[in-house]
Amino acid sequence: MNKIKILNVCIAGLGTVGSNVIDSLNKNHQLIIQKINTEFRILAISAKNKSKKRIFDTRKFKWQDNPIDLVKNNKCDIFIELIGDEKGLSFDLVKKALENKIHVITANKAMLSKHGNELFNIAEKNNVLLL
Repeated sequence: MNKIKILNVCIAGLGTVGSNVIDSLNKNHQLIIQKINTEFRILAISAKNKSKKRIFDTRKFKWQDNPIDLVKNNKCDIFIELIGDEKGLSFDLVKKALENKIHVITANKAMLSKHGNELFNIAEKNNVLLL
């Protein structure tokens, strides 16, 4: 069998979508490895409210009070942005991640529609994906 590829993931925004991403990655861990020979390891997470009740136990993950620390992490391969601001923090996080050669996944359609050209140019310049 081929060696399993490991991708380190950092996630900002732990509302319904972010929490379900983590829950899905946890519940389907072995299936994902079997299907695509890749393991997604969650390095760190961040959100506004650490003590909010969620569908997963936040204590099982490294917590970053300042989400910008997620994208300063040179061990992060994929940054998932699920905060939802059109500019502000979401934009700053995505831009910094791309500049640091970290692939980005976002559900932030408003940010991409207004600032996508700039962000996609940064992604292309740094040879990373913005999805």
